[in-house]
Amino acid sequence: MAALDHELLNKQIGSRIKQRRAKNGMTQIELARRVGLSRTSIANIEAGQQCPPLPVLYAICHELGTEPNALLPAFDEVIQTPSGLAYDIAQ
Repeated sequence: MAALDHELLNKQIGSRIKQRRAKNGMTQIELARRVGLSRTSIANIEAGQQCPPLPVLYAICHELGTEPNALLPAFDEVIQTPSGLAYDIAQ
């Protein structure tokens, strides 16, 4: 049975937020102020140590000028089989 790798999911979302923020020339402090979080929370989200709740994710997307699907990885990037291999959803 396949399972969602929560740690990997958080890291991928955080990495994509960081990339988009940097591309927009925005600091963590600026993004934090715009979405009502602390800079530490943004740093933790970007490091994959904290998962943003959906309303926060949508606020981040709005401020970064992107859609949520641009920050969310595909299933096969975060689903793990018991053997630890990435799950191939085409099977």
